[in-house]
Amino acid sequence: MNVLIWLLPFIVLVLGYFSNKVNFIKLVRIKLYAVILFCAFLFDLMSLSFVNIYVDSISYLIVTFILCDIGFNILRIKKVLIKTILMILGVAAFVYAYKDWVAGGPSRVVEYWIEKPLDTYVNQKQERYFLRQHTNYFTTSAGRIISLYKVKKVPVIETCVREYKVSDNYQLSEFMYGWSNTANGVRLDLINGKDTIWTLGEGF
Repeated sequence: MNVLIWLLPFIVLVLGYFSNKVNFIKLVRIKLYAVILFCAFLFDLMSLSFVNIYVDSISYLIVTFILCDIGFNILRIKKVLIKTILMILGVAAFVYAYKDWVAGGPSRVVEYWIEKPLDTYVNQKQERYFLRQHTNYFTTSAGRIISLYKVKKVPVIETCVREYKVSDNYQLSEFMYGWSNTANGVRLDLINGKDTIWTLGEGF
């Protein structure tokens, strides 16, 4: 199963190629693609994501599929130089987008696919916050990124408030989480022993 999940970006790439060859309801597809890409642009611009991490990852793959479908139009360009340059740029963009996923390998793909939940918090206004950890295996040593998310008024959508790239000295450390409220919003202290290593939150 892990191997299948790890191969998903490449499966999407192949599906995008064959989809590009099919003219079935092409006009409808183009309009649908435009709407999805516009929504994806807004999500990225406003640092939004889906609360359900599976849906979030699937939406990323859907956007990849659309870009692959559109991108394979490069093969129709007759000028060899322009076609070659655009193909190189396309491959580079794909590799950059999925370098962490591929570098982690099948054994670690679930850890990349699913951010590890660390803690949750509900403030006095009944606003929900999630703390999650992402592991980046593309670095020399596994890099931990701890992110604080706030659920928006639309309960299926969240926004990334702040993130902390754990320094090398604390890669293997376990943190305690000190939640509190300030005038600017929620505050979260990452505590190791008696020391506050980092503070995440609104206004920090």
